[in-house]
This record gives sequence, structure tokens and C-alpha cells, in this order.
Amino acid sequence: NSIVDEIFNFLAGKLKDMAYFIEAISTSENEIKEAINPVKFNSIKPKADILSTNLKKLESKGYSIIETNNEGKDGKFLIDKHSKQVYISKSFLNDIETIEILGKEYEISYDKWDILEDSPACKKVGRFKIVLNQNYPLFKSKSLGNFLKRFHILLLLSSEKAESSEELFASINRGMIDEFKDYS
Repeated sequence: NSIVDEIFNFLAGKLKDMAYFIEAISTSENEIKEAINPVKFNSIKPKADILSTNLKKLESKGYSIIETNNEGKDGKFLIDKHSKQVYISKSFLNDIETIEILGKEYEISYDKWDILEDSPACKKVGRFKIVLNQNYPLFKSKSLGNFLKRFHILLLLSSEKAESSEELFASINRGMIDEFKDYS
């Protein structure tokens, strides 16, 4: 029985290691896919950090990273689990992160600052450029992070246009109806 127990324990350990291995690959794959599809993107981390972290994890698991010239949604990222190769588009690696709010596209960058400042969540630093605060606690929510990010950008943009509190309120209400119709 002791030999059977040893074999069982050995195989159970190997099975556990393989499960952790597969889970790590799956987690990295999902995080990269979420970065590719910004509509579902809930993280407050810059896309470049997400890609770098997860590509390094995959390399540490024995995968080779191959940069391709492929374009299109399917060509941006692919994991071939049989050959242990990750294909990722060069253009995707170098893309500028953007977000579309009320029909206008804004370049997104990330920084960290004290949340007690006048602009705790985000700041507009150019006509079409917005900086998000990675220290802002509400952006860290897995379930509401994307919603709150979009909402704060909407607040920022609405506050620029409004000349009175009534205009601000109306602008936010209109913007919420337009921007969050997919959330119903």
C-alpha cells in the first residue's frame, strides 16, 4: 500500500502543478484579450503594463513570443498551446490607448496622484487627451471599474461645457443616456 500511496501522491502533485500551470496561462490569455477589447476593459492599469506582465508570465511558462504584422481582431493575439507560441501584433503592442465617449475618441494615459486634489479621478491634459489616476479607489472595482472610468470622464467633459449647475446637470443626464445605453 505504501508504494501505491507514494505513486498516488506523486501523481496528485503533478496534476496540481499542471492545474496551476494551465490556470496561469488561461489568466494571462484572458487579461490580454480584455486589453484588446476596451469595451470590456475593467482595469485601471495601462494596457502596456498588462501586456508586458502577462507576456512575461507566458514566457516564464515556456512560451515563445512572436511579434507579427497581422492586423484585424483575430490577428492581434493568439496562443498556440500545442507549439507553446504566442502571436501578438506589433501594431497592437504599439497602439495608443483610447476611449470613445459621446462619439469622440480620447487618448488615455495613466498617472498616480493624491486623490484629495481638485481632480481626484481624471484630468484633461489636451484637447483629446485624458489622464486617469491609478490611485483612485473606485477605478479598482472589477465589476464597476469600466463604468466608473467612463462616468468620471463624462463628468469631466460635461463640467467643461456647463456654465451653470442646471446646464451641468442636463449635460450629465443627456451624456449618461447616450453613453450608458448598453448597460441596461
